[in-house]
Formats: sequence, C-alpha cells, structure tokens
Amino acid sequence: MVRIYRCLSSKFSIAVLLVAFLINFLTPILYAKDIKPVVIVTTTAIESIVSEVGKGSLEAISLIPPNSCPGHFDLRPSDAIRLNSADLLLAHSFEKETFLKKAAGLRQKKSALRIVVITVEGSWMVPDIHLAAVDEITKILKEQFPRQAGNFELNASIYKKKIEEEAKRIRIQAYEIGFEKINVAASNMQKDLLIWFGIKVVAVYGREDEISALELQRLIEQARSYNVSIVVDNLQSAAEAGKPIADELGIAHIVLSNFPGFYAGKISYIDTLKKNAQKLFSVVEK
Repeated sequence: MVRIYRCLSSKFSIAVLLVAFLINFLTPILYAKDIKPVVIVTTTAIESIVSEVGKGSLEAISLIPPNSCPGHFDLRPSDAIRLNSADLLLAHSFEKETFLKKAAGLRQKKSALRIVVITVEGSWMVPDIHLAAVDEITKILKEQFPRQAGNFELNASIYKKKIEEEAKRIRIQAYEIGFEKINVAASNMQKDLLIWFGIKVVAVYGREDEISALELQRLIEQARSYNVSIVVDNLQSAAEAGKPIADELGIAHIVLSNFPGFYAGKISYIDTLKKNAQKLFSVVEK
C-alpha cells in the first residue's frame, strides 16, 4: 500500500512539475500577440501614419488632440507615465525647441524611450508631403523594430497606394469643378493644401490674435480687389480669424482641418483629406 502511494505521489509530482513548466513556457507565447510596442507621437498627423504602417505590430498613442494647435499645447502630468512606458517618441521638427524639451525633462533615467524628430516639413495634409513622411517614418520604425521590418514595408506600400489613388480622384474632381478659377483668402496653415487643390490663394493671414484692426481692413480690401469668393480658416487656429472678412464681403466661410481627425473610431488622414475636399466642393458647386 505504501509502495502504491509513493508511486502515485511521484507521478502526481511529475505531473505538477510538467504543468508548471508548460504554463511558464506557453504563457509568453499565448500573450505575446497581445503585447505590442508602444509608440508615442505628438500629433495625429504622425499617428495616422504609424497606425497604418505599424498595423498589427505597434500601438500608436498621440499626445495632442486633433483639434488642438501643437504650438499652443502643453504636456500634462499623465503624459509623463505614457512617455516612460513607451519605446519611441516621434515628433515634428517645429516642436524641437518647445514640446520636445519638456518631454526630455520628463524622461526618467531608466527609461528606454528614444526620441526621434521627423525632418519632413510643411503641411502634412498635402498628399505629396504626407507620402514623404510615410517613407521617413517607415524607415524609423524599421530601425527601431527590425523584426517587423517586412510588415512595415508591406503596410506602407498599401497605404501609399491608397493615398495616391484618393489624391488623383480629388484632383480630377477639383479640375472638373473649376478650382483653378477660384480665388480665396486663407489661414496661412491652409495655404499649401489649397494650392495643391489648384485654388488661387490671394490673401493670407495668421491667428485671430495676430490680426490688428488695420491688418483686417487691409485683408478685406485685398480680398475685394481679387474678387475672393471663399474665406478658409484653420480648425486648429481658433477657426474664426477670417470670418470678419467673409461677413464684410458676404461670401462663404469654411473651416478645414490641418491634422487628421477621428473617423469610424480611428484617426484617418485619407478621410480627413476627403472631408476637407468635400467642404470645398460643396461651396464651389453652389
């Protein structure tokens, strides 16, 4: 009886050890797919690219909301936790002397966070510039996470093709509607995108708090002399700077976004570009 007990006890011990071994061995494998490297980005312009290029491999988190101006946004205490738990922080070159200095100050000594500045300048809402940013970000991600390099390249190729197709469709429609005949007064943050659309930007202004009464009168006269039919404001710059011009001349006033916003629960550059285009189309076609 004692012999049988010892035999069963021995087999039970071996079984327990085997189960423990399997749990320790298989748990990392079972949960590895759920644990993705975190990439912190400053704006939704960068997030829209990282989310597409890193699809299935990375988690992208932006610090600045899509309707906020990056130049007037400050870091929150909660952002320190995010930064120190991430592998990578991506930012624009115009943030080097402001946002990034503060971010670097929040980085702990033991943090593995790598801060990289993307050199692509200009409005990332312009398709050509956005495509250049896709290339640079893809290169950065491949260097940071070499094991997923093949996945990044494939995703980037698919994403770029979608952008090129949508950009071509928009440009064709803009030409058919006659955008080249349209004169506008616009926020300096929307100038490049409007020129890409084929529209003539004949008057440019800054933020609302930068426009004096004298400057406003000059802009109104300039817009009148060039027969401006639309005033285009920038969502991230208070969105009301050009409204007095439109009200004085009795012309259309619209607001476009300079950074990708939320569509169907995710940040999307292509959907934001389409939305901006549709706002222009609807005004011109009236």
